[in-house]
Amino acid sequence: MNPEMLAMVMLGIIVVGIIMGIPVAYVLGGIPFIFGLLYFGPKIFPFYYAMVFGMVRSYALVCVPLFIFMGTILERSGVAENLYRGFFYILGGVRGGLAIITIIVGTIFGACTGIVGASIVCIGLLALPGMLDRGYHKELACGPVLCAGGLGLLIPPSLVMILYGSTAGLNIATLFVGGVGPGVLLAALFVIYIIIRVRFRPEMAPAISAEERAGVTGWQITRMVVTSILPVIFLIFAVMGTLFMGVAAPSEAGAMGAIGAIIVVAIGRRLTWKVLQDSLMSALRITSFVLFIVVGGKVFMGVFMRLGGGDLITGTLLGLPFDAFGIMIASLVIVWISGCFMDYLALIYILAPILHPLMLEIGVNPIYFACMFATCLQIGNMTPPFAYSVFYLKGIAPPGVTIGDLYRAAIPFVILQTIGVVILLTPWGKQIILWLPGQMGAAGV
Repeated sequence: MNPEMLAMVMLGIIVVGIIMGIPVAYVLGGIPFIFGLLYFGPKIFPFYYAMVFGMVRSYALVCVPLFIFMGTILERSGVAENLYRGFFYILGGVRGGLAIITIIVGTIFGACTGIVGASIVCIGLLALPGMLDRGYHKELACGPVLCAGGLGLLIPPSLVMILYGSTAGLNIATLFVGGVGPGVLLAALFVIYIIIRVRFRPEMAPAISAEERAGVTGWQITRMVVTSILPVIFLIFAVMGTLFMGVAAPSEAGAMGAIGAIIVVAIGRRLTWKVLQDSLMSALRITSFVLFIVVGGKVFMGVFMRLGGGDLITGTLLGLPFDAFGIMIASLVIVWISGCFMDYLALIYILAPILHPLMLEIGVNPIYFACMFATCLQIGNMTPPFAYSVFYLKGIAPPGVTIGDLYRAAIPFVILQTIGVVILLTPWGKQIILWLPGQMGAAGV
């Protein structure tokens, strides 16, 4: 068997292993090691060592544990809870108001965490029981939690952008800024859909009664919103402001975010030894999980490329009867479909090393494609059969909410995300992604 076909057999076994539920890190790291040993012999040992050592020395990955810690401590800070309570009194009296609040708070909270699971669990615990208790249809109660929590894949500080940037050799700060436009666009589409849906089906999302919102003055509401939004603005500035102005590198911005999160929790009088200890342990577990996948992904990438698998896939895509735009769409379809079956972290290390050089070869802007890549990953994260966002929410949903309910709730928002991708594929949509990076003076934008 020639090495290119051996690479494709290896890729097929990896995909099957991930679908079967074998831990991603073991599949990505173990199977390429076996195939490399069979084809290269003992040479695989120093190669394996060089790949792993190169990864642990990567300066770009320093920000991973920092941003993860920022997200884990913010879970316990009450920031999302305070935001939700303030907007409750402003929009609660509007039909669908709680669903709209969920989108807004999820978007803002996503800008403070970058971890999809943390956002969905936090927003789900906060918003889902209240919406169901107040007569919301399950679709309009669960759907906004799923899609708003999933925006953490796009909105900085996004773990996906960090790992994609380190894999493709792109500037992570530029990727962060590029993800803002698509994230805001999708959030706006979700809000517009909710408004239109409840206009024709008001029984799906009843307004909260005046009695339930009574007893709170306008000044109290204003104070509640301002005091809850200021810490968020502080954190966003600490991370994105320093990046956009060029004051800090991503690793330094991660440190700023982690320190800022501690300050926010301390000001909210929730900083206890137990909170700090739990946050650190949670961050350690998540970081270990992510970095094991990174190690496995690096090994897979090295063996797959050395066997010629990347050249085979690139040649196949270039052989399609499409222009550059058509090849890019075909590549995004592959990302989207793969995301329905595989973990999004694994996909970064399987597809990004192949598709990034291909996009450079056909003249597609790498920042633009990276943001489109992340957008399609977000859709796959909500699409059956392996919709990880659904599984996160099912873990904390009330007993009456079934997996079937969550899948049905996800469908309209998957369609909206698809519409968002179509918009981003237009020249105007391309500028939504590239305008902010262009203001940074990013090369190639």
